[in-house]
Amino acid sequence: MANTTIATTDALRKEQWEEKLFRDTMVESFFMGRFAGYSVQNLLKGMPFDSTPNDILHVVTKLESKGKTKTREGDKITFGLIPRISPTTHPGVTSGQTLKGKEVALTWYNFSLELERYRQAVSAGTPIDWHRAAFAMAPEGRAALLNWGIEKLDVLSINALDVSTYSKIFYKTSSGVQGTDTWATAKAALTAADGKLTPAMVSFIGAWCKTGGGRARVPIRPIYVDGKPYLVWVVHPDVLYDWKQDSTVFQAWREAQARGNDNPIFRGASYIWDNNVIHEYENITTGTDAGTGAIPYAKCHVLGAQALCWAWGERPSLVEDTEDYEEELYYAWRMTGIAGKPNFNSLDYGSVMVALARTNVSGT
Repeated sequence: MANTTIATTDALRKEQWEEKLFRDTMVESFFMGRFAGYSVQNLLKGMPFDSTPNDILHVVTKLESKGKTKTREGDKITFGLIPRISPTTHPGVTSGQTLKGKEVALTWYNFSLELERYRQAVSAGTPIDWHRAAFAMAPEGRAALLNWGIEKLDVLSINALDVSTYSKIFYKTSSGVQGTDTWATAKAALTAADGKLTPAMVSFIGAWCKTGGGRARVPIRPIYVDGKPYLVWVVHPDVLYDWKQDSTVFQAWREAQARGNDNPIFRGASYIWDNNVIHEYENITTGTDAGTGAIPYAKCHVLGAQALCWAWGERPSLVEDTEDYEEELYYAWRMTGIAGKPNFNSLDYGSVMVALARTNVSGT
């Protein structure tokens, strides 16, 4: 007599399927697939998924459930930051001076994330529905749910970037690029004539980010690729449309166009300008009531190292369920994780927001 068995190495084993689901989700996600550094590539090679503070997305898996018993490691993780010791504020000593008694005390700040549980389900119909449907209802239902999970990761990331605790928001008026701590101030100042994205604005904000405004704020650490520092912009397609109409961009098309590179931050980039990599993303937050109340706008973001922190508790998985003696079929998607924008000592650490006017091509 032959018995049907599933080995632990079988490609259809449940754990193998969940791992494949996780890998596919990470690769397809806009934020995870591009900005988690080489961690996605490591995952595909069977290496650890954790990224580092030098990546745009700092991904940690310390809270993941482990082993066959799915032991949980807690629901909160804390990231720490020790600020630099400024040689201007603390110059040290020179020849003939005593160092004793002039020691500098370390200071530190922390940023914490608490895990959240996310779930969604879809009804895949009944056997009679499958006969009537002109498509494969169960596989299509499962595929739709998988796509929902991928988009959910990106929505959580953009929502984290959008939080109102920004300590620096840039916008542009007829007087040039301005900065504020208040979103309402930036939004109210936008005009259709002066508030759109331009090359000069990109260069200005890029320079400010790398210096922190002369160290008045925490500098945004760039991502280094082949020894060159880059910042990443995430803008709405309407904003990129306006960018393309700019005469300076048009004249410098060959220089502005994105070059091919194996590093994830260049994947799918629309332009590279003055070491600023510009990506378009349709789920950027938009509105139509800026300025005097009728200006379309977009909340865009400039990202550097550790712009977002992401903690995993349980990787995405898919569950099949039935009701009424297996007559009704359902699929559920689930995960435990959280995305957060680092904020140390009430100051932004890895990103800034840019309020931009836009031509409302998308109609949103």
